[in-house]
Amino acid sequence: MQMIDLKGFEEYLHENELSPSTVNLYMATLKKFSEKYDITEKKFMIDFKSEMFSVYSPKTVNLRLSALRTYCEYKNIPCTINAVKMQKISHIENVITVAQYRKLIDSLEQDGQVRWIANIKIISMTGARISEALRITKADVLGGYATMFTKGKIRTIQIPQSLTDELQAYLKPFHDDETVIRNKNNL
Repeated sequence: MQMIDLKGFEEYLHENELSPSTVNLYMATLKKFSEKYDITEKKFMIDFKSEMFSVYSPKTVNLRLSALRTYCEYKNIPCTINAVKMQKISHIENVITVAQYRKLIDSLEQDGQVRWIANIKIISMTGARISEALRITKADVLGGYATMFTKGKIRTIQIPQSLTDELQAYLKPFHDDETVIRNKNNL
């Protein structure tokens, strides 16, 4: 039997360069676990898992179980608590059709909404997440790619030459380090 080591676990998480939000989630989970259980045994983890189902979605339960598994890894405790199995969705809902996309672009062109056309095309033609698209700069577009460091991972977003060519006039007034997508905070 081992007592729960919150302080040591937090140091372990920081040493392994987990994001601050992950550290907070893992620590909150372990603190909650330690309020009821003094030791990490599988039967207690199973009880804790059952309790979480009354409060959290299966995805959140799995995140919290990951915290317990990581703690067991830290303490070299064998841990075989299984994640909740979830059915994966094989298609995306609420996606506009190509015809709807063309109608949107045509409507924006008729209204002279160059900024919105650029914003929509950057998102739709690069596959960038919104949080990533908001960080794409003029230099990124001209260079043909943007490298993003997000959630502890590096992701490269390819920018097609056809999009770069199409945005040339729009990009003229921008500085190289200026973000291309404009929102209400950086008009």
